Parts: sequence; C-alpha cells; structure tokens
Amino acid sequence: MILSAELISTSNDVEADAVGSIFIFEADFFRSMHLCDSFWGIFRTMVKGGARKIIIDMKNLDFVDSIGISVLINASKLIKSVKGALVITNISENVEVMLKPLDISRFFFVMDNNSEARTFLTGGKF
Repeated sequence: MILSAELISTSNDVEADAVGSIFIFEADFFRSMHLCDSFWGIFRTMVKGGARKIIIDMKNLDFVDSIGISVLINASKLIKSVKGALVITNISENVEVMLKPLDISRFFFVMDNNSEARTFLTGGKF
C-alpha cells in the first residue's frame, strides 16, 4: 500500500477519538509529489480533527527529495502549533545522510523504531 495510516488507540474506549491516540504513517508517500500533496491534506485534516501524536515510519524509504523534506518540516510546524508531537522512525542510512545537514532534531523527534516512539508519545513528555 502506498499511503497508509494506522491508528493506535491509547484509551480503553473502542470509539477513541483522535485526541490521545497515536497515528502511524508509512513514508512511501515521499516517492512522488502527488502523494506528498495527498499526505499533506490528510495530515492537516487529522491535526485539525484533534490528532496530536503522529509517527512517520520511514522503513521503506531510501530516498527523500526537497519536496518530501519540505512536507516533513511543514508537518512538524503544524503539529507543534497545536502542542503535539511528530516522531520519525526507522530512518535508513541514505535518508539520514540527506537529512543530517538540516539538523532534523530541531523539527521533529527521531527514534529508532515505532515501539520506542509509542512509549515516548504515551509518556507525553514532549
């Protein structure tokens, strides 16, 4: 699947709303400008709907261009504006090399894997 999101409810309520839940996106959407636009629209809608904890899993990504980087930075600014957190996980060495000059830690949290990110976001210390 090219653009997918997974909801992890952090409450016992079966019909959990966006607040308090963790959403995970697979980063395949950075492979094309059209998908970046689609992701941005979905991301904005989710944040406006109350999403405050979002993970972007980059496990299937070995390249990100300037458009993808711009989308990541804008997503980070948006989630921070509502006191939320964006965590990037599973960054390949190639992508890490591309992002390193940007000092990405000033834009979003970077963690080794989704489990670590879930623990961090559940703790709410961001």
